[in-house]
Amino acid sequence: MQTVFERDDVRYLRWKDEHPNGYVLNLLGTYTMLHSSSCYETKKLSYNAGKINPLTGRYIKVCGDNVDELILWMERNHAGVEMRRCKKC
Repeated sequence: MQTVFERDDVRYLRWKDEHPNGYVLNLLGTYTMLHSSSCYETKKLSYNAGKINPLTGRYIKVCGDNVDELILWMERNHAGVEMRRCKKC
């Protein structure tokens, strides 16, 4: 089962802690990146004008325990958008 996080860093970080072998799909418009749950990039903070941006602010995080359920979610919600995989994890 996949879980979508929007503007909820607390629940997102709790999910990551509880699913160390899961996957995180990072979405912003047509930009997509699939990470392992343990990838550093999934909790890397960004800064804008000296302020910390929330992890689940601009980017939507779709999380799941296996890649197949995230592929299915993409097909249902963002058909035709390529899901790229992180090369760091």
